[in-house]
Amino acid sequence: MEEVNETIDAGVGGELKLDARGLDLLARTAKWSKFMAIVIFIGVGLMVLVSLLGSAFMSNITGGSFFSVILNMLVSLLYIFPALYLFRFSVKINEAIMVQDHFTLSDAFENLYKHYRFIGILMIVMFGLMVLGGLFAGLGLAMS
Repeated sequence: MEEVNETIDAGVGGELKLDARGLDLLARTAKWSKFMAIVIFIGVGLMVLVSLLGSAFMSNITGGSFFSVILNMLVSLLYIFPALYLFRFSVKINEAIMVQDHFTLSDAFENLYKHYRFIGILMIVMFGLMVLGGLFAGLGLAMS
């Protein structure tokens, strides 16, 4: 598959350009995406902290499961990647607006693409695990 490096034809013979409203919407989107990324970073930190504290608490009571702690930490850390892509998107959008650089704008949209690709793959994997869990639960009920 070859890569196309042409400008987008806006239908009037020119390149695709953004007006003041489009730039304003991009700037507002960047603020919200940065907010969401920061909230996800905080959430991941809290999930890791709760996992560590929970493992210490559970090990005192029941002996705890090292595997469950590691699994919980890995699932928590999995959310860092989409948050990082979203944060990079917001930073690059603001930079592109400030310096009026279309290469930086393209980099920003590449990070947004990576964010949604990661979320999409994660959703497919989670859906597949739910289907497998449902099949095993149904199989377990059928055998009992």
